[in-house]
Amino acid sequence: MSKNSDILFAKQPIYDASNNLYGYEILYRSDEQNFAVIDDGMQATIDLLINYCCGVVEEQTSPYVKVFVNLTRDLLLSECFLPLSPNRVVIEIVESVIVDDDLLVRISELKSMGYVFALDDYSMAPEFDTLLSLVDYIKIAVLNQSPLEITEKYHQLTKNKLKHLSSIPILLAEKVETQMVLEHCQQLGFSLFQGYYLAHPQMVFGKKLDMNNQHALRLVAKLQNDDITVDEIGKMIKQDAQLSYFILKIVNSPACRIPRKVDSIQEGIVYLGLQELKKWTMVLAMTQNSKTPVELIRLLLERAKICELYSEAKRLDSEQAFTLGLFSGLDLVLHADKLWLLEQLGLPSEMINAIVENSGDLGKLLKRVIDIQRGELLAITTELAFSERVSLIAATSSATMWVNEVIPIIRKQN
Repeated sequence: MSKNSDILFAKQPIYDASNNLYGYEILYRSDEQNFAVIDDGMQATIDLLINYCCGVVEEQTSPYVKVFVNLTRDLLLSECFLPLSPNRVVIEIVESVIVDDDLLVRISELKSMGYVFALDDYSMAPEFDTLLSLVDYIKIAVLNQSPLEITEKYHQLTKNKLKHLSSIPILLAEKVETQMVLEHCQQLGFSLFQGYYLAHPQMVFGKKLDMNNQHALRLVAKLQNDDITVDEIGKMIKQDAQLSYFILKIVNSPACRIPRKVDSIQEGIVYLGLQELKKWTMVLAMTQNSKTPVELIRLLLERAKICELYSEAKRLDSEQAFTLGLFSGLDLVLHADKLWLLEQLGLPSEMINAIVENSGDLGKLLKRVIDIQRGELLAITTELAFSERVSLIAATSSATMWVNEVIPIIRKQN
């Protein structure tokens, strides 16, 4: 753990009957005491999900296993928790949740989308019977219970509550605190096990992304989808007042050189076209944090534009080259680990390697551009042919003029 680390969450392992790791339950933590202090259940859950989905974990050593997480009723009924991947997450329904038609319909909708559910700390209360056919796991707490009490609860569940179901949920014994209880639960037929006897919750440290940077990362990630359309980007822009203002300012600036004034977002989108629209939306997403120094923005925009222009002379993909230059400083803008950020964007491995290792044709191009920005002319003159030096210097000159036109607009939107 580094000195400036944040506490992101805690995770408690869940094991199968052969003591193999099956998954983790992720738990809210606000300090290093390794227990939850929760005043607002919904806010704590939102913070937990943000830290899990958007935090930069220091040690990325966890295997790809199931992740169990409690969601409040309000979050279940809302649309805002879905950064969680349905093929990995298990949504836990706590017994304090009010079960009604709204909740049952919502759970059915989410199951049709691929999500699976667990009934947490189930105590056989009849008001939860309607949930039994919808859940995939049932967690039974066995803390401070004798073997006889555990047996009675297990038989009541399997021989009464579940016997009419076409698909029987997986049973998980939780709060297992002794070897005797673990062995007894295994003999009864529980499939999964969780508790202090097996493992205490483990604190997970890393770096939190602030809300502006989380929004920027999500927006930039969407733009990396090869199948995204102009209409989809247009919808994203219209939902963001700052983006809308910026796009109109750019369209009407000398940087775009459109012959007449454009006064509607839709018209601006049509004029720009898909490639330019993606480029400018990425630029805004990465620069809308007012804490980002203008000179850093200038440096990265100039780098991106040099890469774009120089790539045309070398007959490489200019759109990829612009993205490469812009993302080469993503870590400086979003204040997180570069490799982790690039992986969150879903970039092809060749693009990531080009940025991180300067590998491949695009990686070599990026290195040359960074060399000229740093004034390392010896490397350029000794390693590049005369015609390539001319192309690189011309691209740099044009990029500098372009950036001088764009920076005043970016300053205004910040």
